[in-house]
Amino acid sequence: MFPKHFTPPSYTAFQALQRFSQVSEWLYNRPITWDRSSWQPRKTPWQKLAVWYFLSLIVPSFAINTIFILLRQLVSYQKDPNVSVVTEIFIILGSCGYTVAVSVLLTETFKSDEFRVMLKFLRKFQGHSSHPSDLFGLFLHGFILAVIIPPWTCCTLPILQPKMDPTYLWFRNVSIIPHTFKIISRSLIIFVSMLHACSELFGFAIIASNVTLTLNGCLKVGKTGDQQTEFVTCSQVVSNLRKYRQLQIFSTVVNHISSYILPVVPYAITFCLGSVFVTIFGLGGTVVPKMADVSVNSANFVRYWQLQRVSRYLSRVLKSFRYLRLDGEQFVRFGFRPGQTTLVNEFVQAQIEPSLPLKKN
Repeated sequence: MFPKHFTPPSYTAFQALQRFSQVSEWLYNRPITWDRSSWQPRKTPWQKLAVWYFLSLIVPSFAINTIFILLRQLVSYQKDPNVSVVTEIFIILGSCGYTVAVSVLLTETFKSDEFRVMLKFLRKFQGHSSHPSDLFGLFLHGFILAVIIPPWTCCTLPILQPKMDPTYLWFRNVSIIPHTFKIISRSLIIFVSMLHACSELFGFAIIASNVTLTLNGCLKVGKTGDQQTEFVTCSQVVSNLRKYRQLQIFSTVVNHISSYILPVVPYAITFCLGSVFVTIFGLGGTVVPKMADVSVNSANFVRYWQLQRVSRYLSRVLKSFRYLRLDGEQFVRFGFRPGQTTLVNEFVQAQIEPSLPLKKN
């Protein structure tokens, strides 16, 4: 039986990020770590990142090898008899997931300062927006298990299906190594590479979800009229407009970081292996509408303050505001062929148009 004053633990989106960071940082140090007392992001000294750099070399090596196998199968006249259709599907899905993971790794390596600024903004604005404990927050908490389960699942392939994974092609002609040692080596390579790739993929997915929720939450709170106040002071107006300007900087940094990740996505939703397809479809069905809500709430915010009686200076400031949006053009431009972009644009526009306010004449 539960105690009388039992309260179930909350599972908000930001708490999912906190708990995911605790698990991932417990495994090994990362370029950006969180201070446990203040929950502020900070850079990790490069001397402590030996494990992270070593794993970050394994993931692109695995990705390059899978792409090389695919290209060889496509251009060669005589196909490799050991590469079956199931193996090819496995390699295609793996190359997609590892390619996105490599792009996230490159962003963390060469854009660590921008990444840390984005997380600082996220932590700052998280206090201004309320994230409820809903199914979406619980869904993000499931990513913690998604980091652990796929590596253990895939590392059993050399034992259960020895000829299915691409590591079989590496060791099949090596006769000086005992068979048992081959199996152990293949399982270890798959486990280590999958663990690091899933950690990067799902970590970025949680951060992107929190960014979207925070932008929407701040835009809704920023309208003083939603709080049913009859009198708006000058300090409240200036505070809300200053917050909006900060949100513009925040969204610019987010789009700057995303521009290094989204262009390398070769397919629409294949972010990882087949064992995590449910997670991918869940992200597409929940995050994309919330990304569209950023534009809607931004338009409502600007229109709300344009209808208020403010000074000429604040009126000019409002005219300089642009609508916030999470830029998906890089994803559309590079991830789809020109004929396919219409479907994506129609889907995103369908999320925005029903609730987009009319422009002020």
